[in-house]
Parts: sequence; structure tokens; C-alpha cells
Amino acid sequence: TVAVRAEKKLLGYAVLQQGDAATVTIAEFVCPDDDTIESALFVALLDLCHQNNIESLQASCVEGGAWSAKLERLGFVAREQSAGPVIYSRNGSKWREILTDKEHWWMTDGDRDG
Repeated sequence: TVAVRAEKKLLGYAVLQQGDAATVTIAEFVCPDDDTIESALFVALLDLCHQNNIESLQASCVEGGAWSAKLERLGFVAREQSAGPVIYSRNGSKWREILTDKEHWWMTDGDRDG
């Protein structure tokens, strides 16, 4: 876990998961919409990767979701596609509009909230 703090106050954090000796995945990235904090957190991640000879820093997200734009701003490039969540809702269901909107699906590998 990498954290950005100021005056002992937590400003943002990232949780990393090591896949193999040279690959790390960002499992969770929690940061307010603040370019300065976001950049500081990302630089800390890169420094940690360099110090530990990590060759690949990666993250998973749903295409077109909020996470996708954040990762692009940080310099990540979209790679091969993988299967994402499959959503089904009956026509007329009160949940259909919410469930089929990509903006509601920004999860990463680290998300475990119900």
C-alpha cells in the first residue's frame, strides 16, 4: 500500500498486488479529483516500482468508465481486452438504466464491496 499524506492527514492511497517478480497491478487507487495529489501518488508508485525492479505496472478497468479516463491521464495505454462484467436486466426493470450505464461500472481488481 502506498499513501500520500500531508500533516498526518491521508490524502490518497493505492493498493498494489504483485503478480510475479516483475509485474505489479494497481488493485485500488483512491484519490480525490486533484491533479497534484493524483500526480504525487502516481510518482510514488513509479518510484516504488523502480526501486524493486518492477518491469510492468498495470491496472484493470471497465472500458469507458471513470477509471479509464483517470488511467489515461496518468499515462496508461489500453491493452488487450478481457471479459468484463456481464450485466442483464429485464426490460422495464427499475434497475435497467443504472445497470447498463458504463459510468456506474468503474471497478478494479481490488473492489470487493457487495
